Amino acid sequence: MGEKKLNLKPFDLEAAKAGKPVCTRDGRKVRIISFDRKFLFKGVSYPIIALVEDTAKEETIYGYNEKGKTLIENDTPYKDDLMMLPQKKEGWINIYTSYDGIETGISVYETKEIAKKGVDNSVSYLGTIKIEWEE
Repeated sequence: MGEKKLNLKPFDLEAAKAGKPVCTRDGRKVRIISFDRKFLFKGVSYPIIALVEDTAKEETIYGYNEKGKTLIENDTPYKDDLMMLPQKKEGWINIYTSYDGIETGISVYETKEIAKKGVDNSVSYLGTIKIEWEE
């Protein structure tokens, strides 16, 4: 799995602490188990301890610095570096016809039922559709 195919985002320490999904640069699953390890290597702190899924579907322990790097040699990207896994989101929007074509409502609703309750009857309603995106 490549970084571009997965649409990975740079590692964000605060988002990871908040429980947002994290993976390695090459797409392996990661479970962070600690953010406060006391360990220095070549003057750099590695406070993050994570379990990284390996090819045998077992987990290996890795240490990371606050930038999600396992190696700091010349800041080169490495396959084991931490990345933020985009979260798939979905919602519902109402679509209307206007004088210049089709326009969508500006609100994204959590469910189809809630979206239908928000239909604006002052314009020509076409329907309610599901949308999906990544954050």
